[in-house]
Amino acid sequence: MATRVNEMQFVTFTLENEIFGIDVRQAREIIKVNEYTKIPQAPLYIKGIINLRGQITPIVDLHALFGMPPKELTSDSRVIITEVNGETVGILVDSVLGVQRISNENIVPLPDLARKSGDDSIIGIAKRDDKLIILIDIQKLLTKPENIESLEGISKMVKEEHKET
Repeated sequence: MATRVNEMQFVTFTLENEIFGIDVRQAREIIKVNEYTKIPQAPLYIKGIINLRGQITPIVDLHALFGMPPKELTSDSRVIITEVNGETVGILVDSVLGVQRISNENIVPLPDLARKSGDDSIIGIAKRDDKLIILIDIQKLLTKPENIESLEGISKMVKEEHKET
């Protein structure tokens, strides 16, 4: 069934007690991850790397990126696989709730007072039943200058190490 023009589909997930969503077109797949390899001297928001079917993939911890306290992996933890500037990247979340259709009329812009100057990575806030869903553009979030340099550096370092083995 085709999505109606006045609604969008979002993969919704939790971080702490908040619900977030990303456009379903930005999520390539969702996987369960039990372990990862830590990278020395990586930025705090790079949790580590995994081997995803032969492709070394950095894992971004949204807790650290959003300034939330760190959280250990649980049986509900998931990694949403996406692509950023042609690189495969995993986004670590507490749990995935599913895909939800959200009508455009139920999405309101983030108030200017709550938005960091120049930050357009938050699409808006969706009102769903009695809950609010923070809608983020994962591409814009991960391609902020302070984030993209680290992701590119990790990818380059891992590829060089992978060639040597």
